[in-house]
Formats: sequence, C-alpha cells, structure tokens
Amino acid sequence: MNNDPASSSRLRKGGLTRSLTTTAACAAALLTANAAIFYTANVNGTVDQTPGSDQTANVFIVPGYGLQLYTYFDTKSGRQGSGVLTISSMIVREPNTYSLWQLGAGVPVDGSLSPVVGGGGIANPTFYSGWSTRGDSGYFAFSLNPSGSLPLYGWGELIRSATGTDTITFTRYAYDDSGAAIFTGDTGGAVPEPEDYAVV
Repeated sequence: MNNDPASSSRLRKGGLTRSLTTTAACAAALLTANAAIFYTANVNGTVDQTPGSDQTANVFIVPGYGLQLYTYFDTKSGRQGSGVLTISSMIVREPNTYSLWQLGAGVPVDGSLSPVVGGGGIANPTFYSGWSTRGDSGYFAFSLNPSGSLPLYGWGELIRSATGTDTITFTRYAYDDSGAAIFTGDTGGAVPEPEDYAVV
C-alpha cells in the first residue's frame, strides 16, 4: 500500500486530468453530433426545355430559401431559354459568365468559391460548359444564410435528360447546418428529408 502523500496527490491530479480530458472530448463529440449534414434525395423538380414550354420548379431548401428552375419561350425571337433563379440564397456561377458552374464530385464548397449570384440572380444551366449536351449531369454549389449571421454551404445535382423530352431535373441536394465546408456529393450518411417542391 502506498501512503506517500505526494504520490497520492499525483494520482488524484492524474485522475482529475483524465476526467476533464474525457469530459472535454465528450462535449466536443456532442457538439460535432449536433452539427449535421441535411440531405434530401428524390427531389425531381423537373422543367421541360422543349421549344414552346414555359415552366418553373421551386425547391425550398429551408423555409424561404431555395432555388427555382425555370424555362421560358421568347415568342419574339423564337428562342427557348432556361436557367436557375435563386430564392433568398446564393449560387456559384462560372467566372465572367452567367452559367451555373458545373462541379464534379468531391469539390469543397465554402466561402472561397466565387463569383456568386445573389438572391434574385439568374444562372443558366444549359449554356456554356455546364449541362450543355443531352445526358449531362453534375453538381452546383450554393449558400444560404437564414440566420443572417452564419452562411451555410451546400450542393445540388442537376441532370439533363439523355433521350426523349429535353428536360433539366434538380434531383437532390445537401447542406451543412454548422457553417462548415461540405464536399459535393457528400450526404453525411443522413436519412433523406422529405422534399418540398412545386412545378407550375
């Protein structure tokens, strides 16, 4: 039996240090657990790009914040157009263009991606390099700031139909509610949330 007071004190201090370290680790794990990637699959917000069509598909990622896919037909010019309109959110477009920036899988989405289109801005997903041919699919980046003080970053996926009617479909999206960067295609292993969209 060890009756050395100094040794006993060291043991008590060591136990306290280990206890505090364990507590801190648990707290950090809890905070990490509270931060989540919210993933929504099977959105299927689709718009028809066939000449003469005029449709919109609204996808609300959080209440009041989202994206609108749209097509329109200009009767004066006879041209069919399509694009993405932001709803109180921001989307990343290609430098010096109005084209929605098509990204591959595993690209980090954070505050360093620019330039962006703000609320009410338009980016076209079918011209320039992104989704320019039938069968194209890819990711785009967006950010939301529903709190007004913490930008949230996310990704969405668009697919252009390979055959049949020429459509653009917004298939799925995810965002991180902690303000951390998220990688395109990362679902966080989350259970998909119910979708909220309308095609009119």
